Amino acid sequence: MALQRNTEPMPAGRYWIDLFEPLAAGRPDARASFDRWTSGVAKGKVRVETIEEFPASGSDTKARRFVIFRVLEPVGGFPKNDAGFPEIIKLGKEQPPIEKSPVKTSEDTVHDQSDEEDEPGTGTQAVKVLVVVGVAVGAVIGGALLWAWLEGRAAKGALSAVKSAAA
Repeated sequence: MALQRNTEPMPAGRYWIDLFEPLAAGRPDARASFDRWTSGVAKGKVRVETIEEFPASGSDTKARRFVIFRVLEPVGGFPKNDAGFPEIIKLGKEQPPIEKSPVKTSEDTVHDQSDEEDEPGTGTQAVKVLVVVGVAVGAVIGGALLWAWLEGRAAKGALSAVKSAAA
């Protein structure tokens, strides 16, 4: 899934987003901002397909609304400053496109990647490669600095021996 960052105008397509109640008093409510957008600027251009409400649980978790919506034609004014960016739900490559996305509820947006193997050069595989390369480069540089320091110490010792023999 990918974030839709080009929101002016937001292209036609299918999206999902989590909208949270304000974290602090006086902050914008993402849910209210989204509602104003769908009933105002985007009216008739956006169709809300799914809404799931999740109540706050304790003082650490704020109330959340999960929304799947479809932009029928490009529309501007998305409240990205209050709501953030929606996730794009990708469509199939068939003509006409057939929706292959399993995203029907909020549970479908969470998946366990622990058993997945990424293709080389992508995702966690790329991170693993970068960590290994970083450690290797650090080891080479550290080894070279240690060798230069030891050589410098040996040279000082040899110079001291020459000076005391000359005296």
